[in-house]
Amino acid sequence: MSQNTQLNGKRRWMTPRNIFFAIGIIVLIALAVAALSINKKQADASNFVECKDAGGTVTEGTVDKCEVKDKTFEDTQGSYGESAANSEYSKQYLGMSEKDALEKAKTDKHAARVVERDGKSLIVTMDLRQGRLNFTIEDGTVTAVEEEAPNAKKNLAE
Repeated sequence: MSQNTQLNGKRRWMTPRNIFFAIGIIVLIALAVAALSINKKQADASNFVECKDAGGTVTEGTVDKCEVKDKTFEDTQGSYGESAANSEYSKQYLGMSEKDALEKAKTDKHAARVVERDGKSLIVTMDLRQGRLNFTIEDGTVTAVEEEAPNAKKNLAE
């Protein structure tokens, strides 16, 4: 009879309610560990790529930006890894008025458009046109120039 009492005691503990409770606690612990590891990874981000890999919020524009934990990182590499700041067009157009830059681009037979004005992204098509110049304008002056797909010919030739 004492064996029956012991078995009944074990069975009382192994009720579906208690099993679900134990599984729930294990799941909560696993979620907490996962959340802590994600937060640590995000906190360690020190550049755009690390921020993006850590699941930061990416905003696309003339210069892509990634935000994570009150930090913002800019993608300084531009299209196909070439730094937009070092392009030949940055030197030609930076500091020009919007009107003069668009006229110069037309004269030089370059497709060009304004993609951002005074901190606000403008509505643009998402097509990629090799060589098109995208201008960022602040207070009527060109502050950034990005050439779309500058290395496309090089990449195709390789």
